[in-house]
Amino acid sequence: MTVRILLSLAQLLIVMTLFCCAQSQSEIWLIDNTDKIANYSTQKLGDPKTIETPRGLAVEFDGIDDALIVDANPLAGMDEFTVEVIFKPGNAPLPQNAEQRFIHIQESDNRRILIELRVTNDNHWFLDTFIKNNTSSKVLYAEAFPHPIGEWYHAALVYTNGTMSHYVNGVQEMTGNVQYEAMHSGQTSIGVRLNRVSWYNGAIHKLKVTNRALTKSEFMSLFTGVDSHEHVPQDWKLCQNNPNPFNAETTISYRIIQPSLVKLSVFNLSGQMVAQLVNEYQTADDYHSNFNGLNLVSGVYLYSLQVGASSISKKMLLLK
Repeated sequence: MTVRILLSLAQLLIVMTLFCCAQSQSEIWLIDNTDKIANYSTQKLGDPKTIETPRGLAVEFDGIDDALIVDANPLAGMDEFTVEVIFKPGNAPLPQNAEQRFIHIQESDNRRILIELRVTNDNHWFLDTFIKNNTSSKVLYAEAFPHPIGEWYHAALVYTNGTMSHYVNGVQEMTGNVQYEAMHSGQTSIGVRLNRVSWYNGAIHKLKVTNRALTKSEFMSLFTGVDSHEHVPQDWKLCQNNPNPFNAETTISYRIIQPSLVKLSVFNLSGQMVAQLVNEYQTADDYHSNFNGLNLVSGVYLYSLQVGASSISKKMLLLK
């Protein structure tokens, strides 16, 4: 009897777990080109550029007339949500408190959410988020939480049960009350507001929308490019180290697409291993490893990535 009860409880727990997992869905938009995002074609404004970054490919916007418009609303059907974005505000000189709307999702002018930033005159920025639902609206204007421009950040806007909150790098900055109802259609602009004002200067790497309120421990990692819910890339790759040439320290980034034994090693031109940076089993993800050549002589070195039985190598230049 006791065994049957225990089995029933275990089966109920499994069903509840599966039900919760089935109810939680995320849509991932890798902002890694200007022609298509996820399965959606883009309308390109100006000349946004695809760039290599330590986190993988991203799109860079000039703050003047660059933007991408997507004829889709990733929030459609969600009555609670988490919107996350990984981005890097640019270093271009801008007026004090310049408004930059870099994520705008809208069904109509009265049904919209925005993730924005304001640039100050001391090379800092702060987050400004907005939800409007017909007669109810709320702005979270985080002027008391400035951040240096020119660095990578993770921002999140979370809404549930009449409360919105926003976070930067996992730290909750502000919260407020607003009544929101699910949108059903609409568009998304990246790099500008949909009415073509408040242009964004900087890079954007990724947008993720989830149909529930995530806790900060569930947010995307700022330091990895692909989590377990995302679209898996079609091929693994080894990026050029950055910076290159380098003086003492550099970062090596790579991507793998399935769980594998991974080795990342550095060799001199004589074929001698001078460092083994990684030697472990890793899951599908983007990774970044730091290499310090402080104790090595100047010259060309090879770094080699071995994933299972396959390997690839690239050259890097150490200059002291």
